[in-house]
Amino acid sequence: MVTSRQELFAKVLLVFSIVILPFLIIDMINFTVDDVFIPLRYAENLVHGNGLVYNAGEYVEGYSDPIWVLALAGIMTLIPTNTDPLFMFWVTKILSIVFGIGSIVLTYVVVRKYFKDNPKVGLYSSIAVFLMATNANYIAWSVSGLEMTLATFLYLIVALILAGPLIGSVPGIDNNMRNLPGKHHAILVVVLFFSALCRPEAPFFAGFIYSFLLLISQNKLRTILFGVLPYTALMVGFIAVRYSMYSDILPNTFYAKTGTSGGTLLEGLKYVFLSLAGLLGPMFILLPVSLVRRPMRSNPYWLFLGLAVFSGIFATYAGGDWMPGLRLMVPMLPLIIIVCLYNLDAILRKVTIDFPRAFGSLAIVVSVVFIGSGLVTTSRAILRGQSVNLTSGFREIDGGVVSLHYIVAGWIKEHAKPGELLAHGDIGVLGYLNPHIRILDLNGLTDKKIALDIKHRRRFDLEYVFSNKPDIIVLFREPNYARKTVIEHRSQYEAIYQDPRLERLYDLQFTEQMAYVYFRKKESDLK
Repeated sequence: MVTSRQELFAKVLLVFSIVILPFLIIDMINFTVDDVFIPLRYAENLVHGNGLVYNAGEYVEGYSDPIWVLALAGIMTLIPTNTDPLFMFWVTKILSIVFGIGSIVLTYVVVRKYFKDNPKVGLYSSIAVFLMATNANYIAWSVSGLEMTLATFLYLIVALILAGPLIGSVPGIDNNMRNLPGKHHAILVVVLFFSALCRPEAPFFAGFIYSFLLLISQNKLRTILFGVLPYTALMVGFIAVRYSMYSDILPNTFYAKTGTSGGTLLEGLKYVFLSLAGLLGPMFILLPVSLVRRPMRSNPYWLFLGLAVFSGIFATYAGGDWMPGLRLMVPMLPLIIIVCLYNLDAILRKVTIDFPRAFGSLAIVVSVVFIGSGLVTTSRAILRGQSVNLTSGFREIDGGVVSLHYIVAGWIKEHAKPGELLAHGDIGVLGYLNPHIRILDLNGLTDKKIALDIKHRRRFDLEYVFSNKPDIIVLFREPNYARKTVIEHRSQYEAIYQDPRLERLYDLQFTEQMAYVYFRKKESDLK
């Protein structure tokens, strides 16, 4: 039985979350990573008739979010051609904020759907909203300008669609058969396909979801005909289009950002555990409770836990992520919150207290603990000394020294000639603000050869870089700057510095803090 104090507490918690959310968004609005500009350059090339390419004529899929790129290209067609290029940068931030807020709202709806008959539904839905709205990592990616909150939104729609067969709460569904109606199958196929266009790991999620549906459904043929086959057909078509454009069935980012060595996997596991602790705070201890609950077939929270596990496997295989804010696990945040709430409810149901007042007080105390978890989560980055990436204030909060890239990009825009080749490892701002030059990406996102070297953990190929005869080389001298999980490429800039060809073939033309810009000498000067 829910006491009036619990109901009041739930309402206060919800109102507090709604009030504080816009302040937290404004507070972190300048969180930016260099990669946000990569899809912008792809979109701009598409709008200008060059195709989905980073460098005109070079067909390499250096993005992981086709639907985001296409959406940005669509918006670009509606704005004047002489608009400040940074206008689209703020458009990306607005889009991620919209989906970030939308995901919080949808989390509230999904929790109320799955706890529909639970007397504590108001309390649990308020706690879920609070934990989303006050999470520093989630808010950071809600203002980042990248697709993470869109992925979160799509996964929540999937959870809403599956509420029928999982808990039998959608009218018109045969609860004994536990099947989706045909139109719900169609919607699920579309949403899962959009998810695959949003995040590279989404097809694995779809495979797990359909396996789960086949497990709980008595009419498996219907699930196969209306779900598995249409989704497979769409994915085969998408892969065929990808292959026809890029001569590969996987995006180039797969090779540039993943590895299979022991060191990389260890970094990935560390990243996953830190993500769960950083996203959930003390709630992390509630996750394993699902592992001892039965039966599996009738437990919808096994699906959410399974999706989180798949996300963790992907993050482990990728070796973690250099970007701040626990990016790879953020889309799973609302689903693992629901799992934790379910496990909390299971524990509270086992608690027997004779006096309703005492029970109400216990529930309030438990809720306060979860408020503390939210606050701990919010401040966790600061407490662990990561204040450069996740602090409050209206100053720039960045990943990948975006402000320094912006200064260098502005200087290059004034001095580089159209068609010149620039070699650098972070190609976001530099490439987007200089659409007239070509880029040799030393981190391999838009270069197949370097990406495969990273994938197979080969040493950085200096000969390949110099053989391309870049007109401009931009180097940063900064400790631990390169991606930590790609060990052979940690010192790529230092290796170029130490190569005698740099001094013999290039002149240092511009320096800014730790950035050094070299221009290739004229042929007459080389003689």
